[in-house]
This record gives sequence, C-alpha cells and structure tokens, in this order.
Amino acid sequence: MKTVPPPTAIHDVIAPEVSLREERRFGRTILLALTLALAPAVAVGFGRFAYALILPSMRTDLGWNFQQSGALNTANALGYLSGALLTAGIIRRYSLRRALLVSLALSVGALFLAGMTRSYPLLLALRGLVGMSSAFTFIAATGLAARLGDNNRENSFALGLTTSGPGWGTMISGAILPFVLDSHASRWPVAWEILGTLGLGALIAVWAGTRTLPATGHRRSETQNLNADSTPAPSVSDAPEKLSLTSLALVMIAYFLFGLGYIAYMTFLVAYVRSLTQGNASSAAIVTSVYVTLGLAMVGGVFVWRKYLTVDRGGVPMAMMGIISAVAAMVAYFSLSLPALMFSAVLFGIASMPVFTYVTLQIRRHLPQSVWTSAIAWATAIFAVGQSLGPIGSGFLSDRFGLSASLWWTTIIMSIGAVVVLKQPKFEPKETHARLG
Repeated sequence: MKTVPPPTAIHDVIAPEVSLREERRFGRTILLALTLALAPAVAVGFGRFAYALILPSMRTDLGWNFQQSGALNTANALGYLSGALLTAGIIRRYSLRRALLVSLALSVGALFLAGMTRSYPLLLALRGLVGMSSAFTFIAATGLAARLGDNNRENSFALGLTTSGPGWGTMISGAILPFVLDSHASRWPVAWEILGTLGLGALIAVWAGTRTLPATGHRRSETQNLNADSTPAPSVSDAPEKLSLTSLALVMIAYFLFGLGYIAYMTFLVAYVRSLTQGNASSAAIVTSVYVTLGLAMVGGVFVWRKYLTVDRGGVPMAMMGIISAVAAMVAYFSLSLPALMFSAVLFGIASMPVFTYVTLQIRRHLPQSVWTSAIAWATAIFAVGQSLGPIGSGFLSDRFGLSASLWWTTIIMSIGAVVVLKQPKFEPKETHARLG
C-alpha cells in the first residue's frame, strides 16, 4: 500500500521549488528593468545632462554668444515638451516597445550627427530632435516598467531602476567627457561620437533584452497580481477609458512645480562647477567628481526610497522629496565649498529621480491600466512645461542678485510643491481600478 506523505513533507518538497521559481522570475524582472533603464540613460543622461559638459567647448570653438547657446537649450526644452504631447497619440497606433526602439534610435542618431557638423541651424534642429526623442523614450520605457512585477514590492523597485537611467547616463558621461575635453575645446565632436557609440551599444542591448515583450508592450504574467490582494488589473485590451487626472490634480501641480524648481538647481550646479574649474589644473577631476557623485546619488535614490514607496502613503513621499531638494539647494547656497557642493549634489540626487517613480506609481494606483501610458505622457508634458519656464524665473533672480540666488528659486518652488502634494489623499479603490498599495 502506497504511503501518502504528511502535508509538512509535501510542503518541504514543493516550497523550495516555488521559492526558486519566484527568485528566477524576480531576477528576470529586475534584468528587464535595468535593460529599460539604458534607454533614458542615453536619451536623457547623454542627450540632456551630458550636453552641459560639452556646451562650453562648443561655444569656445564655434564662437557662439550666450544667446546662441541659450537658443539650443530652448530648442531642447521645446522638443521635450512637444514629444511629451505627441506621445499619447503615437502609442495608440504603435506598441510601446516599437516606440521605445524608434525613439532611442533617433536619440542615438542625433548624438552621432551632432559630432559631424559645425552648422548652427543643424545643431539647433538636432537639439530639438534630442529633446523630442528623449520624451518619447522616457515615456515608453516608464510605460513598460509600469507593467513589470507581480506585486507592490517588485513593481516599485523595477520602476525605480528604470527611472534611474538618467543617473547612469550622468555618471558615465561625467566620468569620461571632462578628460576628453580638458583644455581641448576642439574635441567636442569626439565627445559626441563617444556618446553616440555608447548609445548604439545601449540600443542593441535594449532591442535584444526586450524581445520577450509581445507587441502590446507587456507580458501576460506582468499584468496579473499587480497588488497585494491579487486583484487583477483591467486588461489593456478592454475598451479604452477616458483619461482623467482629476484624482491626481495635486500630484500634477506638484510635478509642474518640481520641473519649475529642479531645472534651476541643475543650471546652477553646472555653472558653478565651471567657475570652480576656471584656471584650475585639476578641472577635469573636479567636474568628474561632481557629476559622478550626482549620478551615483540618482541611482542610489532607488534603494533609499524602495521600501517607502511600496505602500501608498498619499502625497507624503513626494513632499519629503521636495523638502530634501530644498535643503540641498540651501546647503549649496550657504557654503560654496566643493565638499558642500558634493553633499548638496548627493541630497538632490537622492531626492530628485525617485519623484518620477512616485508619480508613475500614483498613476498606477489611481487610474485604470488602459490609460497608464497616456497619463504618463500627460504628466511628462506638465513637467516639461515647468522645466521650460523654470530658467525664466531663476534667470531673473540670477541677473539681479547673482548666480547663487537661483538656489532660492529652487528652495521656494520645491517647498510650495511639498505643501501642495502633502494634501494628496491615498487611493480609494474602485471596482474598475487595480489597487496598488
């Protein structure tokens, strides 16, 4: 007669196998999130943040005035805004993966072309193209990452890893470009070609790493069990629902203010680092130390906020990020020494990148899955408007009270945003929504 093992014995045999499968599945999710992170690393990290490292050499070698330099920044900002506005329509016709690959390819092509011409009109157009494609890329990558993972913990971590991509791009470009350009302004085309080559490698990796994703942009297993109580999310194949951001109005206002304030800090950081390096034999090392520190902090923010973002806490997380960013600006204002600047960069990096993760998580919690990517696109557009207007306000203060006055702009705007978003309520579940947290 066959003996049936007791329940405990069966559990001892099955449990390790289940645990091993879960670990492998989670490992694949993390690998895919890191692969997706390569896209914003190139499009935003290289295309936007690294540009600040190359611009002084371009201005010197090409004989540009400040107005011409500023026009390139404006073209990039307008490109980013237009890209965010156009993305929602594009993703209704094409899969997220296809949109991601095409937009990333455009970014890589623009990086290469920037090193092959000295024509100002063409460089102006390329900056606009980089801005537009970087918006496409960031939204598509975030939209795909929003569907990763089988529970709160996995999804928040995967989202954080993907949105930390610009930090990787900042860190890599900061480690390489200052030494390429050090005392050799004419080498700026080489800098663009280096970024283009690295971007091409990233494009190939993203193409290969996301081949398991079906045409809709997400795997079946990743659209199930998106929450702790295993309530399935509405399928993207359901009839499309009308997008409404009413439930996230305070988050969107705070996101606009974040764009308005963060860009002033980044502008100050770049300008002040330049002033520190003028006539300094160790200029390349100084720039590298600041940029690598900032990039590391951006990536490290994923782990700092990982557990805190897993649970829905209303507007508290974003309010905390805003206050920390405001403190970072004040640290730099009251002490302009290099150590203080490094500490300020750490605080700002840790608090800034997780904002994108938080906003995406709130979109997942409050809205049906069928409108997630459209909502991310509109949120990005709202952020882009603030990012475009920020230099006007901070520039007004800087012109009258000096460069460091722009830090007051960051502090005030970030603080206002923190107060506004603090009133954002927690998600109240409805039958048509998938609860996350």
